Amino acid sequence: MNETVLLDELACARLLLRTGAFSDRHDVDGFLSLFAEDGVIDRIGQPFVGHNAIRAPMEARPRDRVTRHRLSPPVIEVVGPNDATGRSYFSLYDGIEEPDGAVLPLKAPVLVGEFDQIYRRNHGEWKIALHKVSAVLRPTEGIRE
Repeated sequence: MNETVLLDELACARLLLRTGAFSDRHDVDGFLSLFAEDGVIDRIGQPFVGHNAIRAPMEARPRDRVTRHRLSPPVIEVVGPNDATGRSYFSLYDGIEEPDGAVLPLKAPVLVGEFDQIYRRNHGEWKIALHKVSAVLRPTEGIRE
């Protein structure tokens, strides 16, 4: 494997890992910066196409909702000079921020699933073309959407 392929894989892996970090911090602009202008998020069968469509559900998230995405190391495959795919497994934890800033009680993850991504390089910069969220496991009671 040559150095160029490794650098491409690293660039794509960083995009995937940042999706969770920006989402957890309610950083909508940072989150959108990871995507191609025509990028797509498919959240368990509900597609959002383009920055404006992706922005709406991100901004609708309650500001007091605390989330943490626990991601596995991504597996990235460069499939062409400007195309790559990736997959990471995740566990999603959430809660509601305490008014006094206290540490939240730890509960079981609300969702365990997979992130599948397609990356596209445009003008020398990798961006996410598709971010697909698939649910694999979820609790049977107390699900918060």
